[in-house]
Amino acid sequence: MMGYLHTALTGFLLFLSGFTIVGTALPLLHFEVWWIRAMDFPRVQMSVFAIVALIGIAWLWAGEFASKPLRLVLPALLALSLGYQLYRIYPYTVISPVMSAAASEQEQRERPHLRLMVSNVLQSNTDYARFLEVVQETDPDILLVLEVDETWEQALEGLKQTYPHYLSEVRDDTYGMAFYSKFKLKDAEVRHLLNEQVPSVRATVMMPDGYELKFYGLHPPPPYPEFSGSSLPRDAELVLVAKEIRESSQKMPTLVAGDMNDVAWSDTTQLFLKLSETLDPRQGRGFYNTFHVGIPVLRVPLDHVFHSEHFKPIDMKRLSDIGSDHFPIFIDFACMPYESSEHRHLKVEQEDRERGEEKLEEAEKDEKLKVPKVEKEFDPRDERAPR
Repeated sequence: MMGYLHTALTGFLLFLSGFTIVGTALPLLHFEVWWIRAMDFPRVQMSVFAIVALIGIAWLWAGEFASKPLRLVLPALLALSLGYQLYRIYPYTVISPVMSAAASEQEQRERPHLRLMVSNVLQSNTDYARFLEVVQETDPDILLVLEVDETWEQALEGLKQTYPHYLSEVRDDTYGMAFYSKFKLKDAEVRHLLNEQVPSVRATVMMPDGYELKFYGLHPPPPYPEFSGSSLPRDAELVLVAKEIRESSQKMPTLVAGDMNDVAWSDTTQLFLKLSETLDPRQGRGFYNTFHVGIPVLRVPLDHVFHSEHFKPIDMKRLSDIGSDHFPIFIDFACMPYESSEHRHLKVEQEDRERGEEKLEEAEKDEKLKVPKVEKEFDPRDERAPR
């Protein structure tokens, strides 16, 4: 009996070790096929797998390493895998330096606030009352709602009394989107950057004190087989928006929000932050995992808010369950009249610009995608222009 258990435990640990090592190595390949890019997501979980496998292997083979030195290869590879996974998720832990400098008490008192809420409500969810209750409790100034179909739009009709400025595209394929604002909107539009079935929002929000900001609401498709089987549509859309933000002649204060169908620590998200020169308020503050509500051990940060240097976070939190598979996310910003030098940017390398250009070139070759006519070469400047 003990021999059977020993064999079974050995087999399990070898499988777990192999899965962890291969799952760590695969994302290093810059291939866009879904089953490779999916390995970007469970980095926290893979870290736990590596720790469990290391402890198990060390206990199982404790007395054999001296006589069988080749057995050291497996724990060495597991240790490398664990180190790499921790390296990738470290910036999103509370022990890491923050990327977005917090607003001081004086700035909180003196500067206008902007309260933003983002929520993927899940098209099949019917708990409309709970969602509206969370909106009322949070009282955001601008609200982005994703997966809005006709039923959801009717359920949210009452929001227009609080949010008279409204923009939407209602769809029954989980890509509906609605944007609500207490403040006037200028040049507001629903766009279809790469695919007629995938809308996004772009608008200038005009706050009462004269402060204006550019807002982008996004919901690119996930890299799963039932969609495209590739991360290219998602990646290219994010690169397009990053390029637009970086090379805008106005250099306005900018917010980007939505369900990006990508985790905070992925190569694509990091590329977006570099190319757009925006900041992720999660870094140094925690994971704020928003998906999946029903599977706590598999939760990852899929819903995001990125901002330019003109904002400083005051409060950020994951909101309560609204019956969706996503938690809503909320952030309160102090709006600054200048670019703050207290933030910590990711450095843009030539390699990053080339990767962005490659994404757009690949998307242009894909017959299913319609890439706007843009100059694909990124501005090579290393210094950010004043905004």
